[in-house]
Amino acid sequence: MNNTFTKMYEYQFGGSLPLNSPTYVVRQADADLFRGVLAGEFCYVLNSRQMGKSSLRVRTIELLRNRGIVCGVVDLTAIFSCNITTEEWYAAFAYSVLSSFNLVDKVNLPRWWRDRLSFPPVERLRLLLTEVILFHIPHNIVIFVDEIDSVLGLKFPINEFFGLIQSCYQNRKKNLEYHRLTWVLLGVASPSELTSQPEISPFDMGLEIQLTGFQFQDCLGLAEGLVMKARDPKTVLKSILNWTGGKPFLTQKLCHLVANGDNFISLNQERKTVHQLVYRKILHNWETQDEPEHLRSIRDRLLESPNRKSLLELYWQILKQGEIPSEESPQQTELRLSGLAIKLPFGHHYARPILRVYNQIYADTFNFKWLESCLGYSPDKSVKSLTKKCLSDEQTLYDHLLYWVQEESPAVMIQRVHKLLIEVIGYPDIEISAVIRRLVIQVPEQHQFNKILNRCFYILINHWQMRAASKIAIVGLIALFNQQKENQYSYSSPLPKYVDQLKKMVDRFCESHEYKMIDKLFVEPIIHATVKEFEETEDYQFLRILIKNKSDSKSKLSPILTSPLKTQIHRYPYLYRYSLVSSSSSREHQQLLQEIQAERQWEFELSLSQYAKYLIKKTSGVASQKPFANPTLLSDQDLYLAIKQFTGKVEGTSSYKDLARAFLEHTEQVESYQEFKDDFYQYIITAIDADFRSQQFNFKLRRQLKSLLPEQDNEGFNSLLLNQTCERLLRFLIESPNDPNHYIFINLIASLGELKTSALLLKIVLISGQSQSNLGRQLFQWFNYYESKPLDQIQWFVNFLENINIALVINNETLDVPSIQNYLK
Repeated sequence: MNNTFTKMYEYQFGGSLPLNSPTYVVRQADADLFRGVLAGEFCYVLNSRQMGKSSLRVRTIELLRNRGIVCGVVDLTAIFSCNITTEEWYAAFAYSVLSSFNLVDKVNLPRWWRDRLSFPPVERLRLLLTEVILFHIPHNIVIFVDEIDSVLGLKFPINEFFGLIQSCYQNRKKNLEYHRLTWVLLGVASPSELTSQPEISPFDMGLEIQLTGFQFQDCLGLAEGLVMKARDPKTVLKSILNWTGGKPFLTQKLCHLVANGDNFISLNQERKTVHQLVYRKILHNWETQDEPEHLRSIRDRLLESPNRKSLLELYWQILKQGEIPSEESPQQTELRLSGLAIKLPFGHHYARPILRVYNQIYADTFNFKWLESCLGYSPDKSVKSLTKKCLSDEQTLYDHLLYWVQEESPAVMIQRVHKLLIEVIGYPDIEISAVIRRLVIQVPEQHQFNKILNRCFYILINHWQMRAASKIAIVGLIALFNQQKENQYSYSSPLPKYVDQLKKMVDRFCESHEYKMIDKLFVEPIIHATVKEFEETEDYQFLRILIKNKSDSKSKLSPILTSPLKTQIHRYPYLYRYSLVSSSSSREHQQLLQEIQAERQWEFELSLSQYAKYLIKKTSGVASQKPFANPTLLSDQDLYLAIKQFTGKVEGTSSYKDLARAFLEHTEQVESYQEFKDDFYQYIITAIDADFRSQQFNFKLRRQLKSLLPEQDNEGFNSLLLNQTCERLLRFLIESPNDPNHYIFINLIASLGELKTSALLLKIVLISGQSQSNLGRQLFQWFNYYESKPLDQIQWFVNFLENINIALVINNETLDVPSIQNYLK
């Protein structure tokens, strides 16, 4: 084996991966945490051990530091001891913070701490943040508190510490300096465990970062380290994931065992070889060969828990039934934090969140025999069923749909839904018909009934989205309900009252915001991407009748460029919060939208990264297999220019991120707001062509900056002024199309072009964490203005939206930019 290659792909299990490790797997959590911190939100990553929290922290800190953000880390295990007092703990925390920011030499902490003995310890820590840390560090700062679960072992209450974090966010209006301070907590605990006083808990206002296991498409890079040991390394990786369920520690460990094994894995032997490896190296005598410790730590967490008996009985129930409905009970939370169980949005038997054993390795290790030896008896005779024998009518409906959507083809399933919710009379399952009748009678409020129907829709959508050929069924489902008003059915006898009521409630649901969002988010992207594939499936003949009304003349099945702009909202996740959320949107709706927004953003980033590498090779004359269609509405030539513009060097030898970083470093030296505005003008104007500057744009820009907050000109400069300046400048450059000054934006596009205008706005976004949100707000006004226009009539605006989307994605630092840059060289 090539030793250099082996060293490059050295799999690591336990501890944090080194920066730029080829075996680091980028997950959705990477993007969520980076964006959350960049936006100044309180973030927390609470999960079981060995899920990659440390590696996530290390990588996020590096990305933030590249943005000029100063990061400090406090590892609470370093300041923990069984007999530590409140005074000692806060003092130790204060020293750790100072040390992590290299400020120990700036202040005599023991003297500073003693001089303020009249204040409680938590208040002294607050003063340290404001009087010392924020005073000495002029940049935005982030405090990462690792191993937060260690506070559970303290002998004194720690609620005030979490109250301090909460107050840092609540008091941002009173103390503007708090805008520069962001907290991130990481550990193995639940919010309810950490604080017993919800009124002073920061978790309700925080952003929970979901750290999930590895998915096959995300961790394909791990297969590259197996190429010397297997004929088909991707199939080997799939076999590994089948055992580990994507658990990072176990996945890396199994990859390491394969890469360092003696045998070469031939075709069709992948599953058998991995199976033998798991039993020989992990399961056999696991308590003695579990190094580094993993399975033993799960065992100890269960057996040493004060809730040992109830946890083991709960686990027995999951192991026996395969899955149980998820509840926010302390026992279920503790079982998930042990790592043994995983919560999923829905299961095979329940159309709701469920709990199941995390992976096959755990199921085979902590099996029924092991459970009986720990409990001393068989729980079968004593454990009461944890699921209700009589599910609610609502849950019965969900379970019914979930069962049949897994059993029937999309076409047959749509006919079933048609019979159940539109035709109503004559549904073959009498019990479910009775459920529908009771729901109509018992849930008369339309908004409540909308939630039920919305959940029914997503049960079908979530299943169909798993297969490309089934996605088109979502279009058929929407078309079915769009046409239901026009369909008249003749009945041999008068309709029962509940049938007429149901039809009215379904009609009103079709006018709801939730239903329209499904149309925008799912139907539009699917209809253009998968119609050709779908025409080859057995369901096409039935469903093409349903989608006929959605494909008339210049509608959904005609070329994209003849469709109205509003049908393409799915392409621009940064506009979702302005387009798809209203003042009446429920919390569930907003949360769902955030999840879809993150998923769409992630899909685009992945597609763009893969297509960019293909496109660059193609432009260079290197033969390469095309991975899939161009993920943008730009031509290949324009897309290549955009990639080159936003990943390469501009204005000399610097990238846009380099320029932003250098400018922010320079602002540390400015003495007044006026001086900053002068420098900011020069920073912006260098992105403007000289010919355009001669058209008096530079005069208007300078005048606009001069008019901003003149009362602050002689005051000191801070990050709040930076954010306010960027916000107002973006409003000046992209004024609403209904405003008389909107011609500035039109003039920019006409003179600079869509690409360079995007570059100009990117320079502003990169120096202010809040600017991307402000940019999205301004651009949505234009999107809304043109939403009914066919794309081919507003090609300039479409090209601009695509360019700014590419600029934001490439510069959010979750894309594989270094790899793309290597292809450009």
